[in-house]
Amino acid sequence: SQVYVVELFGDHTSDDKTLHEVENSHHSYLLSVKETEEEARASLLYSYKHSINGFAALLTPKEASKLSGKNR
Repeated sequence: SQVYVVELFGDHTSDDKTLHEVENSHHSYLLSVKETEEEARASLLYSYKHSINGFAALLTPKEASKLSGKNR
């Protein structure tokens, strides 16, 4: 696994969302490529809230590729 920064276009985070709400949204993306909820939670390293809507996560190249196709 490597660290990837995933930017989510078209789903901008607003300042009225809590960090917990933002992290839950990012976690749902990771659930689509990880096998268990525990793996998804453990892979999320950082959720960006202000400058971009995105997150840093530990992913395999295959998982990163799969996530890349979800936001188009």
